[in-house]
Amino acid sequence: MKLVQKYFTSWLEHKKPHDTVGDIGEAKSCPIALYILDKNPKHVVKVWNVSYLVKERGGEYVHKDMPDWAETFVNSVDNLNGGVITALECLNILKEIDPG
Repeated sequence: MKLVQKYFTSWLEHKKPHDTVGDIGEAKSCPIALYILDKNPKHVVKVWNVSYLVKERGGEYVHKDMPDWAETFVNSVDNLNGGVITALECLNILKEIDPG
């Protein structure tokens, strides 16, 4: 699955602002990992700041490079204090990355 910022943003915009959309600093449950899992529930996902791994159940992990916007987003999220992050917080980070 290719990460596209407009699709990730749309996914966040369809959530309620204060919905939890991920865990800060967690490779398997950060917002991008949960987005990928929402779109591909049969996959296992691990996200790091420069790359991510996707594995279809029972298959091999496939390494994918993180697009620049996603790398910046993950680093911004991981620099927050631990805990959970909301859809609104993610959207605000994306606006800082690309004010459009």
